[in-house]
Amino acid sequence: MNTLGTIPILIVLFVTSCAPSAAIGTEPSAPVLPATETPIPATATAPLDGPDTLPAVTPLAMDMLPPEAAAMVARVQQDLAERLSAPPGATMTLLSAEALTWPDTSLGCPRPDTDYIQVETSGFQITLLGNGGRYTYHTDLRENYVLCMNGEPGDPGS
Repeated sequence: MNTLGTIPILIVLFVTSCAPSAAIGTEPSAPVLPATETPIPATATAPLDGPDTLPAVTPLAMDMLPPEAAAMVARVQQDLAERLSAPPGATMTLLSAEALTWPDTSLGCPRPDTDYIQVETSGFQITLLGNGGRYTYHTDLRENYVLCMNGEPGDPGS
């Protein structure tokens, strides 16, 4: 028996038996959807009505958030209402809450001339709508948050 001639045949049989099998001319069992080229927005927006008008948005429901995010959203909503001197019962609408890992304890919004512990810090970026403006808070998972305006801690009145 010629063993050199049977080795290539055995290799071909081995390789083809390990490959997934599919009948020629059959359709896959589940349809393959094409990838979308543009991301789907988290909130629905409408065209601007004028130069000073914010687009209409669909608020994010609090019951869609994990408990730790919902607790932080409640804290920053209260903080924004106080900063804006909003009347009791005024709504600070939740537009988005995204889980992030900040590069340090500045929560991605460092105060000038301040040192921060250089440790990755898990938290959220929360965007609210209040008094006609959009406000973004950066938080950790516990109790710390900062209203971040143009990359620095801010105050809506400044």
